[in-house]
Amino acid sequence: MIVAIPTQDSVVASAEADLARSYIKPILKSIANYKFDSSLSQQKYQPCLYLGNSPDIYNVATYIHRFDFAITGEITDDDGVNHFNDVVPLLNVDYTVNNFNSDIDF
Repeated sequence: MIVAIPTQDSVVASAEADLARSYIKPILKSIANYKFDSSLSQQKYQPCLYLGNSPDIYNVATYIHRFDFAITGEITDDDGVNHFNDVVPLLNVDYTVNNFNSDIDF
Protein backbone atom coordinates (compact mmCIF):
# COMPACT_ATOMS: atom_id res chain seq x y z
CA MET A 1 0.00 0.00 0.00
CA ILE A 2 1.37 3.42 -0.94
CA VAL A 3 0.64 6.73 0.81
CA ALA A 4 1.50 9.94 -1.07
CA ILE A 5 1.67 13.25 0.81
CA PRO A 6 2.34 16.64 -0.84
CA THR A 7 5.57 18.27 0.40
CA GLN A 8 5.91 21.50 -1.58
CA ASP A 9 6.47 23.55 1.62
CA SER A 10 8.73 21.04 3.38
CA VAL A 11 12.52 20.87 3.37
CA VAL A 12 13.15 17.32 4.68
CA ALA A 13 9.57 15.91 4.87
CA SER A 14 9.92 14.82 8.50
CA ALA A 15 6.39 15.98 9.39
CA GLU A 16 5.04 14.15 6.34
CA ALA A 17 6.93 10.97 7.32
CA ASP A 18 5.46 11.18 10.82
CA LEU A 19 2.00 11.69 9.34
CA ALA A 20 2.39 8.66 7.07
CA ARG A 21 3.56 6.46 9.97
CA SER A 22 0.55 7.59 12.01
CA TYR A 23 -1.71 5.85 9.47
CA ILE A 24 -0.53 2.36 10.46
CA LYS A 25 -3.27 1.62 13.01
CA PRO A 26 -6.15 2.80 10.80
CA ILE A 27 -4.69 0.83 7.88
CA LEU A 28 -4.33 -2.35 9.95
CA LYS A 29 -7.85 -1.98 11.37
CA SER A 30 -9.31 -1.48 7.91
CA ILE A 31 -7.93 -4.78 6.56
CA ALA A 32 -8.14 -6.89 9.74
CA ASN A 33 -10.11 -10.11 9.15
CA TYR A 34 -10.74 -9.23 5.50
CA LYS A 35 -10.87 -12.32 3.30
CA PHE A 36 -8.79 -11.71 0.21
CA ASP A 37 -9.73 -13.53 -2.97
CA SER A 38 -7.38 -16.24 -4.10
CA SER A 39 -6.87 -17.80 -7.50
CA LEU A 40 -5.69 -20.97 -5.74
CA SER A 41 -7.92 -24.01 -5.39
CA GLN A 42 -8.01 -23.70 -1.59
CA GLN A 43 -10.49 -20.88 -0.96
CA LYS A 44 -10.23 -20.92 2.82
CA TYR A 45 -9.39 -17.79 4.81
CA GLN A 46 -6.25 -16.13 3.42
CA PRO A 47 -4.63 -14.25 6.33
CA CYS A 48 -2.88 -10.99 5.54
CA LEU A 49 0.54 -10.51 7.15
CA TYR A 50 1.93 -7.07 7.96
CA LEU A 51 5.58 -6.99 6.88
CA GLY A 52 6.47 -3.41 7.82
CA ASN A 53 6.62 0.10 6.45
CA SER A 54 9.31 2.41 5.15
CA PRO A 55 9.90 5.63 3.25
CA ASP A 56 9.90 4.96 -0.46
CA ILE A 57 10.48 8.17 -2.44
CA TYR A 58 10.88 11.81 -1.51
CA ASN A 59 11.28 14.64 -3.94
CA VAL A 60 10.49 18.33 -3.61
CA ALA A 61 6.79 17.85 -4.39
CA THR A 62 5.81 14.49 -2.83
CA TYR A 63 6.68 12.13 -0.01
CA ILE A 64 5.82 8.47 -0.69
CA HIS A 65 5.59 5.97 2.18
CA ARG A 66 5.16 2.23 1.63
CA PHE A 67 3.27 -0.24 3.83
CA ASP A 68 4.11 -3.86 2.96
CA PHE A 69 1.76 -6.82 3.32
CA ALA A 70 1.70 -10.43 2.17
CA ILE A 71 -1.17 -12.83 1.73
CA THR A 72 -0.52 -16.48 2.38
CA GLY A 73 -2.18 -19.29 0.51
CA GLU A 74 -1.97 -23.05 0.49
CA ILE A 75 -0.70 -24.33 -2.84
CA THR A 76 -1.87 -27.84 -3.67
CA ASP A 77 -1.36 -30.12 -6.65
CA ASP A 78 -4.69 -28.88 -8.06
CA ASP A 79 -3.08 -25.46 -8.61
CA GLY A 80 -0.40 -26.75 -10.98
CA VAL A 81 -0.55 -27.59 -14.65
CA ASN A 82 1.11 -30.99 -14.27
CA HIS A 83 -0.34 -32.67 -11.21
CA PHE A 84 1.84 -34.68 -8.84
CA ASN A 85 0.42 -37.90 -10.28
CA ASP A 86 2.41 -37.22 -13.48
CA VAL A 87 5.79 -36.71 -11.77
CA VAL A 88 7.58 -37.75 -8.58
CA PRO A 89 8.31 -34.58 -6.55
CA LEU A 90 11.29 -35.25 -4.25
CA LEU A 91 9.90 -38.42 -2.72
CA ASN A 92 13.33 -40.01 -2.37
CA VAL A 93 16.47 -37.94 -2.06
CA ASP A 94 19.72 -39.86 -1.66
CA TYR A 95 22.10 -37.74 0.43
CA THR A 96 24.81 -40.40 0.45
CA VAL A 97 25.85 -39.64 -3.14
CA ASN A 98 28.65 -37.08 -3.26
CA ASN A 99 28.00 -34.93 -6.34
CA PHE A 100 30.25 -32.05 -5.33
CA ASN A 101 33.62 -33.51 -6.48
CA SER A 102 35.17 -32.61 -3.17
CA ASP A 103 37.28 -34.34 -0.52
CA ILE A 104 34.74 -33.37 2.12
CA ASP A 105 32.83 -36.38 3.44
CA PHE A 106 29.14 -35.50 3.51
